[in-house]
Amino acid sequence: MIYEILSWLLIALAFGYTVLRACYLGITHDEAVTYLYWSAGSFRDIFLFNGFAPPNNHLLNSLLIKLSVSCFGLSEFAIRIPALIGHALYLTGVYKTLKLLFKENLLAAALCILIFNPFILQIFAIGRGYALGLGFMSMGIYFILRFLRQKKDLYIFWGFLMLSFATISCFTFFHVYLAALVWIMGYEIMMKHASGKMVLPSLLILIGTCLFPILKIQAFHYFIAELGHEGFWKNTVLILIDVTLYNQAYLGGWFSQLIQYFIIAVIMMAAVLGLMSLRCKEDVFHQPTFSLLRCVAVILLLCCAFIVVEGAVIKFGYPEGRAAIYLIPLFNLFLLLLIEWGMRAVKGSSRVRTAASCFVVALAFISLIHFVRTANLRDFYRIGAYEESSREAIDYLIELHKSEQLKDRSISIATHRNFTPLLDFYIIKKNVKWLKILPYQEDLRCKFDYYYLSGNNDGFLEKSEMDAEQKTAFIGKHLEIFKVFQDGAYLAR
Repeated sequence: MIYEILSWLLIALAFGYTVLRACYLGITHDEAVTYLYWSAGSFRDIFLFNGFAPPNNHLLNSLLIKLSVSCFGLSEFAIRIPALIGHALYLTGVYKTLKLLFKENLLAAALCILIFNPFILQIFAIGRGYALGLGFMSMGIYFILRFLRQKKDLYIFWGFLMLSFATISCFTFFHVYLAALVWIMGYEIMMKHASGKMVLPSLLILIGTCLFPILKIQAFHYFIAELGHEGFWKNTVLILIDVTLYNQAYLGGWFSQLIQYFIIAVIMMAAVLGLMSLRCKEDVFHQPTFSLLRCVAVILLLCCAFIVVEGAVIKFGYPEGRAAIYLIPLFNLFLLLLIEWGMRAVKGSSRVRTAASCFVVALAFISLIHFVRTANLRDFYRIGAYEESSREAIDYLIELHKSEQLKDRSISIATHRNFTPLLDFYIIKKNVKWLKILPYQEDLRCKFDYYYLSGNNDGFLEKSEMDAEQKTAFIGKHLEIFKVFQDGAYLAR
């Protein structure tokens, strides 16, 4: 009972943290773009992807943001309610999955490993489709594993339905759906089990909701962020390690190298076990836990294979950071399953079981300590939040002109296009009628009443408009800085 209570306390801690961040932190660039150019529009335009930057329209997320804002009004928290729903789904799926695997004494430790990744927690406090994708993926994996335990075809229906919702939330999760689809086809062939019809509803939902927008994005060659072209290991694996470490240089930076070696060792161990399971007929390879391990391993490896094919063969690029976020919980779950299966396989060796349990507990403590060190209400790591002070800038201008009677849209403010959605969001949220709404791209060489610039002027004015010397001369000669914010950004006129 005490371990059950501890598990719920850990879940409450993780969820409370993301709620606090969702309430406190200013809007990010992508959230502002999602609301201004998608969720503020019509349902028809959202469904048909008729708007600016179609890859930014994470369909289910955009729809839920529209519903949330209509119910609770425009605010950062209202935009992040769908992401918090995704976090609740993720925590539920993880908890239920671990209940299938672990006894109570290791439940809390395993939970720490899966829920206290700081980058994943950051994702759950941002109004983007990645959070819902992780939530539905977690539930989908749970139902698939429960199917393997109880052999009820209805769980296949629910599992693939959840994975289809994950894909509708964010197209990058199609890798997980496709990997699970290949796995179930292989499972049916090997086990002579007919459950494919239970997948059909989710497949029809995906075709109906995702085929047209994917073709549209591809046809118009829209830019898709978070893709690299240097290789799967460098662009995907190393960046996932980096975001997991969350800018913490443990052991002088050597900890990242240790994680790489650890991942390689786990993969090699899994490969050896896979080959042994094909050639050996021993009972350890036929116990229920091994079938769960094999299922997660196949889904994880297929996801990696799809990424490699897209990057190396199709030359599409390798997903980085949040675009491959699903690999982190899949790998962690695979690792926990591997340890659990190992403990069950060595029935006669209490020392091995004790050592494995201690290893899980040690990983849990490392995860928890890392979470405490990285927890903050200050920034978003590798998310492209841009200036934190955009909210303060609008508040300052409101205070500056509070006693004046100004005509609608009579005051103009200029900034780089990366900051434009942030300012526009707060102009609309705070109903500042006398400030002009900025178009996403505007010739910044025109005259404006105010300028909102970053501390090092980086990003202000496109290179095609001004070179570095012209930029410096323009700022030094024509602009008067009258307000500097804590993050280095400033207002000038």
